[in-house]
Amino acid sequence: NQKYRRGEMYAVNLKGTFIHRGVIVCIKRFLLKDLPEVTAMLDTGYSLECTKNMISIMYNKIPNLDKKEFYLITFHNIEF
Repeated sequence: NQKYRRGEMYAVNLKGTFIHRGVIVCIKRFLLKDLPEVTAMLDTGYSLECTKNMISIMYNKIPNLDKKEFYLITFHNIEF
C-alpha cells in the first residue's frame, strides 16, 4: 500500500507543471538525523546543516520531526 514503488512509471511535476515521465530506480528511507551530507548536497546544493534547517522550517508544524521517516526517491528519466 505504498504510494510509490520501485520499477513503476510516474509523471514528475514541479509546482504543478509536468517535467517528464520517469521510472523509480531507488527509494531510500531515512530519519533526518541520519541524512548523509553527500545526499543533502546532491539534493539541495547546501550543506548538511543548512539542509536539515530548511527541512525543519518547511515542516515546522509536524510534531516529533526527528522521529519521522523521509524518503529520497531517484527517477530514471524516460521522456521530456
